[in-house]
Amino acid sequence: MSTSIRELTNLLSCPISHELMEDPVIIQCGHTFDREYLVTWIRYQQNQRQPALCPLDKTRPVSEDTLLPNFLAKHAIELLRSEDIQRQVALVQELEDLSLTDEDRHDFGQLIQTIKERRARDQGQGIPSFVEPSLSQKIHNMMRKIKESSRQVFGSKKEGVRQ
Repeated sequence: MSTSIRELTNLLSCPISHELMEDPVIIQCGHTFDREYLVTWIRYQQNQRQPALCPLDKTRPVSEDTLLPNFLAKHAIELLRSEDIQRQVALVQELEDLSLTDEDRHDFGQLIQTIKERRARDQGQGIPSFVEPSLSQKIHNMMRKIKESSRQVFGSKKEGVRQ
């Protein structure tokens, strides 16, 4: 999951500014840019009396009146910026920084998914949500492993962290 989110963030970043796009536009050659940065680049090229060609492949001319909104990119950026996704990204990045194995990440992801599914099921039936003891123990074990990994990364002493 984390690799695909990072790749998506890179794909949805403007090749000129290297920032997540605000107003993605597509040009004739198929490349997408943030409108503000591309328009600035086009005007700069015009002021330099140079042809405004695609900044990436330099093959096709580009002008302000040929820019088309890239609605697919815009929607993907909105999803990426949503609060829920941001929390998931932060959690995944924290887990990556703790040098957990792929198996640990997979197990942790499955635990979170199981909790979400059970919570949704229980809420749909009007049952208060709770975590079963066996699932609670799995979460406890995973969190202990995360704490141990964080001690290795940050050099904390074992006594300094509550068990």
